[in-house]
Formats: sequence, structure tokens, C-alpha cells
Amino acid sequence: MSIMKNLRLFCVCVIFFASGILSLWSEETVYIFKKGDTLYKVSREYNVPVDVLVEYNHIRNPQAVPEGLKILIPSIYTVQKGDTFYSIAMRFSLSADVVMKANSITNPGSLKIGQRLYIPGAGNSASRVSSTTAAVTTNNTVASLVWPHPGRRETYNNKVSGILINGEKGDLVYSSCSGRVIWANPYRGYGNVALVYSPNGLVYGYLGAEQLVVSVGEQVEAGSAIGRMGMYFHETDAKLLFFVFNNQTKTYMDPSQVLQKR
Repeated sequence: MSIMKNLRLFCVCVIFFASGILSLWSEETVYIFKKGDTLYKVSREYNVPVDVLVEYNHIRNPQAVPEGLKILIPSIYTVQKGDTFYSIAMRFSLSADVVMKANSITNPGSLKIGQRLYIPGAGNSASRVSSTTAAVTTNNTVASLVWPHPGRRETYNNKVSGILINGEKGDLVYSSCSGRVIWANPYRGYGNVALVYSPNGLVYGYLGAEQLVVSVGEQVEAGSAIGRMGMYFHETDAKLLFFVFNNQTKTYMDPSQVLQKR
């Protein structure tokens, strides 16, 4: 199959891919305490344990939370059809037991569509960077880097706007922005995929990596290594597909224009 046919097919898939993941994965939510609220009530509403809310927000007196106090609700995941504790845990680089224990669930068959699960550690991303990733990031950071790779770029405009970047297999791929990794897994024959959610609501996508050195929940900085380039679209040359997705408008942006604004 030609690269153009693969790209057209991927255009359709990636729209559901990026927007779908973001609709299931909730970033930190700000909650303002109202009269009569308790931590227990909030924990039941968001399905996050009380002790997690206390530790996450450094609350000194859990029994007397004042009205008007703003707290952060850690990230949660909404269960979809076909999900299992194992598949959800794998998505966030955890074990099924850890996810079940964090949500006080003992029966693995009790999972329901629409159920909201607290993902331990994903909200506190700074503390979850592995020693391997930290070492790669420290030794391979390029302070002035804007593009994820310096190779020849090909603009692609169809149902999505993206950039194909040519390089050599094994070349380092760098993050173009700072933000949180919300996906770091293979995806439907397109190699390893990393999605980084930036503070301004944009999602930066890196597809076709031979290897990723980041995990879901980790915080990355602009210019830090996130993986290595691999073969893409069954071509003989190594390529990286790079895109920028606006999570608010659910549209793809021209990476060239986005990066020029930096």
C-alpha cells in the first residue's frame, strides 16, 4: 500500500484516536468547596480516595475544610466498552492490581461502562519520571530545539494537517513542547506513538517511533528526548509523523505556524 493511501486511512483513524483519548482522560480538575461539602462527599463524586485528596492538596485538617477552598482533583479515566482492568492498567504503565486497589475494587468483573477510575500517580507526573527517562532527558536535551527532529520535512494537508519528517532509524526524537505524556504506546500498525498534552491545551503527536523513553503521566520539557525514530508506513526510510491537535476546537493545526509562535 502506498504512503498516500496509508496516510488517508490514518487521517480518519487519528481524529478518533487523539480526540477519543482526550475525552476519556481527564486532566486535573479544580473543585471549589461549597457550604456543606466534605472531603468524603467530593471523594465519592469523583471516585478519588479521601487520603489521596488530602495528600495531593496538602490539606492540614481534613475534618474542617473551609468554604471557598480550591482543591485539585487528580486525573481520572472513564471506562469504555471493551475495557478491562488489565488493558487500562497497561495504558498507564501500571498493574491491574494497583488500579483496583486504588479504587477499592476487589472484583475484576465489576467494571462498568462509564465508570470513572482514579489512576494512581498519573496526576503527580513529576514524581513518576523513571530513572531511565531522566537520564536520557538530562543527557540529550537540546535547549534551542523547536522541531522534534532536524530532518527534511514534508507538509501533508488533507483531513488533518501534519508534517512528515525524514531521518535515520534510531535518531533521537525530541519533544517540541513541555507538558504531560497522555499516551505512550503502539497504535494500529503505526509504531510507537507519544502524545504530549501542553499547558495551553494543545496536543503534540509523535508517531512512528521505534522506541519510546517516556511513560504515561510523565512531565517532559521542550527539547527533551522522548524516543527514537523508526520505520513508518512500511517505507524503506525512517519517518516521523508529527502533528499538533487543538483539544478545545478538536481540529489539527499547522505545526509550522504553531512552532513559529514560540
